[in-house]
Amino acid sequence: MALPMVWMRVNGVRRKVLVDTGCTRCIANVHCCEGWRKQRVTVLTVSGEQFSCIGAGEVTLQPPGGGCVTVDVIVSDKRPLDFDFILGMTGVAALGGVAVSKEGKVRFGPMRTEICASVDAKLRIDEKDFLVTYDPAARSWTAAWKWSNGSAPDTLSNRME
Repeated sequence: MALPMVWMRVNGVRRKVLVDTGCTRCIANVHCCEGWRKQRVTVLTVSGEQFSCIGAGEVTLQPPGGGCVTVDVIVSDKRPLDFDFILGMTGVAALGGVAVSKEGKVRFGPMRTEICASVDAKLRIDEKDFLVTYDPAARSWTAAWKWSNGSAPDTLSNRME
């Protein structure tokens, strides 16, 4: 299976992005990031190797069909695994989460499930003290009390116990 990747705008430019939920922070190739600060940063890879980076900065990300978010990044003069940008968990969180399908398709943002219910027939709830019916044509509910002697009292008197 291929690594989860997506084409995404990084600072307005379409870039090849690796989605890496095992990476804590985002890593940007120097060509993706303007105005970064030079500083020595070392990242420990999953294989235990040290990956030296050249600075830190921030970028604006825009996934396909989504809004923009700004994230802090580590800046590298190399392209790890031939990607322009490694989207780590700080970026995943800023984008509202990620889902990767079994085919490797990447989707960002909260996962939504559409739920719809409909009823063609009348609904009827018949309880000891009341009867409720729903008429789908009129889209209305009707409730009727079941009075103990078969008829409603002239005046209702309620009490709390």
